[in-house]
Amino acid sequence: MTFAYRAEVEQVSAEYDLDADLVHAMCLVESSGNTRAYRYEPAYFLRYMCKDARWNDADPRVVSASYGLMQVMYQVAIEFGFAPTDTPEQLYIPLIGVTYGCKVLAERIRWTNKAAPDLSVDTRLRAALASYNGGKGGNAADHQPDRNARYAAKVLRVLADVRKTTT
Repeated sequence: MTFAYRAEVEQVSAEYDLDADLVHAMCLVESSGNTRAYRYEPAYFLRYMCKDARWNDADPRVVSASYGLMQVMYQVAIEFGFAPTDTPEQLYIPLIGVTYGCKVLAERIRWTNKAAPDLSVDTRLRAALASYNGGKGGNAADHQPDRNARYAAKVLRVLADVRKTTT
């Protein structure tokens, strides 16, 4: 499986102690490997952002969207240290987008490992992937909504394919 941004994925994955094949698989699932991928999330804006005064003058199509290889939500990137003065389009830059995606993924893995240490490693990884896709709400390791569980299963299927081609 060829992937133009494998070097960036390997570099950033190592920095966050993540499996580069897993991050590669997530890039394929999230954006089909397209660093210019964009997805507007109007429900996210209405549910989480419209009542927050910080976003009163913001264009929802800009601030409530996901960008780049790992489809990082602009608001989530800010929570993880992305400068609010930077344009969200900077998340299209492979190294930047993968960095923020890996920050989120690493935090979700730590969260599930702490929240459910008695569950299997596979179950905790599935929960971490589900929470990457749909947030922590409703994604405790033992309570994954179907949509996010399907996402996690898809990432793991693509991961198996990635491993066949990178070994």
